[in-house]
Amino acid sequence: MQNDEFERGKQIAYRFLSYRPRSKKEVEKKLKEKNISGENISNIISLLEKNNYLNDR
Repeated sequence: MQNDEFERGKQIAYRFLSYRPRSKKEVEKKLKEKNISGENISNIISLLEKNNYLNDR
């Protein structure tokens, strides 16, 4: 179940980022709205930062 939620959260984040660059806070807010757990949000944000998907500059 936890792994399914992580994968669902990643897909939500990727889809959200496909429209325009987003900040870390915007992605966190979107994932919280979709009821993704805090632990999974942290892991997804780390993955996105590692791959330079977030625009916090």
